[in-house]
Amino acid sequence: MAKRMTETEKWKDPWFSDLSNDYKVVWLYLLDDCDNAGIWQCNMKMLNFNCNTTFTQTDLLDKFKKRLSKISEDRFIINKFCEFQYGEKFINSKNKAVVSAINKLNKYNLIENIKGINTLSIPYQYSIDTPKDKDKDKFKDKVKNKEREKVMEKEFNKVFSEFNLK
Repeated sequence: MAKRMTETEKWKDPWFSDLSNDYKVVWLYLLDDCDNAGIWQCNMKMLNFNCNTTFTQTDLLDKFKKRLSKISEDRFIINKFCEFQYGEKFINSKNKAVVSAINKLNKYNLIENIKGINTLSIPYQYSIDTPKDKDKDKFKDKVKNKEREKVMEKEFNKVFSEFNLK
């Protein structure tokens, strides 16, 4: 089961709050049902069944104009999905999940077109490759503990060697 970040401020976003309940549910469905590159394999029957709607592909494209694009007969892309999930500079990432998404975008020649298309009005501003401060602190603590252990080992050896000599 894939896990995704979600924008908690979307409920305050005028674009999202102006959607009908049906379109809100469909938008959330699309975000959950797409792959890790934001590509959704169009299955209107499943979408309408799961969302209790009767929309067509045209309805979705009309309603989600700048946020959803058709890339083939049966595929759509949620524009700016990768920028939100992985950060604005995701193209340069070496993270395996991001590289997998980039490969999928390349398959549909979408790498050049990814910039400037909007998924949510408030983009995620941190890169997935940036270590969290907690992780940095844990690493520093490990280094300090190892240094402390070395000093204590030297002191122990010094005391032990003096004890053995007496």
